[in-house]
Amino acid sequence: MISFQQTPQTFFVEEVLAYEPSGVGDHVFAKIRKTGLSTFALKRKLSERLGVPLKDVSHAGKKDAAATSVQWISWPKKAERAPLKEGMYEDFEILSLSQHSHSLSPGHIRSNRFELKLFSQGDATFGEVDWENTIFPNFFGTQRFGSTAPEWLPEMAPSKGRKPSKDHISVVQASLFNGFLQNRLRVFGKTIFEDEFWMHAGGKRFFQTPLDSVIQERFLGGEIFPSGPIFGYKIPVSEMEESFLQNLGLKIETFRIWGKAAKGARRPLFARADDFSIEPFDDGFWLRFGLPSGSYATVFLIHLLSPSCLERPLSSWPNFTNLVRWERNSLGNFMEMA
Repeated sequence: MISFQQTPQTFFVEEVLAYEPSGVGDHVFAKIRKTGLSTFALKRKLSERLGVPLKDVSHAGKKDAAATSVQWISWPKKAERAPLKEGMYEDFEILSLSQHSHSLSPGHIRSNRFELKLFSQGDATFGEVDWENTIFPNFFGTQRFGSTAPEWLPEMAPSKGRKPSKDHISVVQASLFNGFLQNRLRVFGKTIFEDEFWMHAGGKRFFQTPLDSVIQERFLGGEIFPSGPIFGYKIPVSEMEESFLQNLGLKIETFRIWGKAAKGARRPLFARADDFSIEPFDDGFWLRFGLPSGSYATVFLIHLLSPSCLERPLSSWPNFTNLVRWERNSLGNFMEMA
């Protein structure tokens, strides 16, 4: 049997910025290790200590409270009333300080490095993980949806009336993306098509190109991936994507109701874990790997241990804040235990 529960003692993540701070500029860049704190809670503590308004304390990526995280935070230097130094401050530690010409913004991360501590009993071993198995469906994880895990349902879609918050709009878009990806995998598996909008691994831009043997090799090698829609009124969509919306009684133009917050984007349908390694210890093993910004370590873990779970509604996916167990069945595959 293999078990895992996400805690600050079993889940470690470190941000890798898309660029290095230059050392000069109007904004302080702090590399911080936090334990048992959400990104918002960390920003609030920094705001209080620095005397900087909370709205001016910026992050590049959100990190869970149930983790030990190394992440970057920035704030305008001129707003400091009580500058901080490197060192420990209660439940966070400032590892380094630098400066840069602009503040951090969401998306300024190239990748995240993860270390997960799993426990095993009896003869449960993880076994070999081949290269192909490190490519996995790039679903949004349950953390993306807060305390509840909504499904992609028509009633979640845009409607007339009071405009919802940006967070609500992005949750709907993420839910629709997950629904589209589940539907595509169920019907077509990993088949790729002529009219794909491709994205580089970890990239932001998309492009179209004729489907040939070179493109297929680049896909199988994890260099590029077909993308799926973060539905909005300004992104191009394929016939398959448009048909998915129509089956829900929606159209791309429907999203205009929500204005600029629903312009839309594209997201790779698959992601690749790089530098994957397994290191045994007495009671289990460490999983170490890197993921592109925006991909979820918990989704990759589900893919490795019980990939059929990803075919089920999001609300039935494992909640890793609780203890989750897997054991091998008669075919040698891991199955999640109830």
